[in-house]
Parts: sequence; C-alpha cells; structure tokens
Amino acid sequence: MRKREEDKAVVPSIPVTTEGEAAADPTPSQPSAAVAADASAQTKPAIGLVSATSTLNTNELTWVVDTGATLHMCKDIELFVQFEPIESSMETAANPLRILGKGTVRFPVKDSSNVVRTVELKDVNYVPRVAHNLF
Repeated sequence: MRKREEDKAVVPSIPVTTEGEAAADPTPSQPSAAVAADASAQTKPAIGLVSATSTLNTNELTWVVDTGATLHMCKDIELFVQFEPIESSMETAANPLRILGKGTVRFPVKDSSNVVRTVELKDVNYVPRVAHNLF
C-alpha cells in the first residue's frame, strides 16, 4: 500500500479543550496569569500516530504499527542481521501462521525531513506468510 506524500508529514501535538475542540492559539504577546491558568486547566495534549515506510531499491517495504500485535513480525528474511531458526506458530483470526525464526532486523526509513535513518528492531519473528511487517 503506497502512502500519499501528504500522509508522510509528522503530526504536531495540538492542545485540545475538554470538549474535544482545538484550543485557541495563545500567541498574543503575553496572557495574564489567570488566563494562562484557565487555559492550561482546559487543555490536554492530542495523541498522534506516525508510521514510516521504507524503500529498498525498487521494492517497497512497508512496516505497519499495530498496537494490538503481541509480536514484531517480518516477512523478509533479507532484513535480518541476526537470526536464530525456531519452529513455532501463532493463531490469527484467519488462520495459523508459522514462525520460522527470530532475531534483529535493520532497515532504512526517511523521516519527515527526508533524512534517511536506520531503524533496528530486536526480537522480531520471521513469519514469511504474514500480510505486512508489524511492529
């Protein structure tokens, strides 16, 4: 699945009122102490999620952030820099998946500034038939 260019932007933290609306921007010179105290009592930080897509040569490699996943899973054996063969399986809603190994993977990602960085994940299970790499 390809991400559109605008989807790659980092989501800023935006204060939100207790009613769920974005708080007014407090950029006027300097608010009074009473106004600042009232504003901080009515706001809470927003929560954002950022995912990264890695491109190796012409093959697109996508990692999906899955907050419900109990294991890191990778379907590409070539990403493992440390690997230990194991035989195991896990149940999914659709069908069981075989785990054929475990180890450390490294892959490049571009951040929101287009700087390429290397990500390293440890304790990643090698699951060749998983639909997407998960972390």
